[in-house]
Amino acid sequence: MSSAPDPLTHAQRAAFATTEGDRVRALQPVSPLGPTDERPLIQDARDCYRLLAWAAALDGRDRGEYEAAAWWEALAPFGFAFEDARIAITRHYTRSRYPVMPADIIQIIEDGDLP
Repeated sequence: MSSAPDPLTHAQRAAFATTEGDRVRALQPVSPLGPTDERPLIQDARDCYRLLAWAAALDGRDRGEYEAAAWWEALAPFGFAFEDARIAITRHYTRSRYPVMPADIIQIIEDGDLP
């Protein structure tokens, strides 16, 4: 007998602070991200193109400007640091042979699965 699937999407679980990363962060001291975290954020489609170039170095797939624009649209609301997204891409390819998608980056970062 299996349990019922979770009816919430990943975004809803994150909003309710029920992801694994939220549970891990709940045990850590709170520190403001504003002035103390000065790492550059993903700013535009050009930054997403740089992330896609990093992914291409790992999987050999060609990437284009439309894919970069779509990634920017998907990642922009989250305000991730560029370096966190780059590390998440590498982390994805240490576990999967499938092409990385924005949802993979979001999940890895939100789950607190970065070194």
